[in-house]
Amino acid sequence: MSEEKHLLLLQPQKQACTLSAIAQRAGYRVVIEDDPQHFPNPNKLSGQIIYMVSCREVQSATQGIPDVVNQLLVSGFSQSRIRVALYQAPTGEVNESLAMLMGLQGVYYDHHPLDRLLIGLAKMLAGELWFSSSVVGQLCQQLIFEQARNQVDPQQLQLVDSLTLKERKVITLVCSGARNKEIARQLYISEHTVKSHISAIYRKTQVRNRVALHRWASQHQALLTTAS
Repeated sequence: MSEEKHLLLLQPQKQACTLSAIAQRAGYRVVIEDDPQHFPNPNKLSGQIIYMVSCREVQSATQGIPDVVNQLLVSGFSQSRIRVALYQAPTGEVNESLAMLMGLQGVYYDHHPLDRLLIGLAKMLAGELWFSSSVVGQLCQQLIFEQARNQVDPQQLQLVDSLTLKERKVITLVCSGARNKEIARQLYISEHTVKSHISAIYRKTQVRNRVALHRWASQHQALLTTAS
């Protein structure tokens, strides 16, 4: 027997909508309310629960996210089997990075086609995030960068920060095996400038040759990648 799936919709009017209709046909138990306090206690519901908050006619919001969302997350709707997401969101008004950091599972925009609704519901119940790939990628990169910064010696961190963007590009090309002439061609600079950059890199990283630079770059790969 399959596990029950509950869809709790918070919207301005307690009326059936397109999302509730297609969700019911897909086997979801749907409850629609205009006040979160009227919903059944999630602890008394068996199975999976996804709580969708409408972004329409919201009285109070922060960067496109209804303030009631934060109240729900704080009051216990952030349990592992309960997902909270936004829907009916106007294009470009929701700060997805903030929504993700708050603990929301995803955002549905007004322009999303209907077939994406059911796909997204299933994926969010499975624990996947339903945000734009660019936002997810940026946050992942930020987390990797912060973790890397926390794990390195402060002096090494300062050293990496002292490298210019051009010097980091030169390091990448040197480590790929490119010679000075090829580096100059790819970066649209003279070979003399390449040599100047390499001398500055050797001085900053305190290495003496390309082999040592390759070893140093490998040890600081996360910082070099996220700082580029």
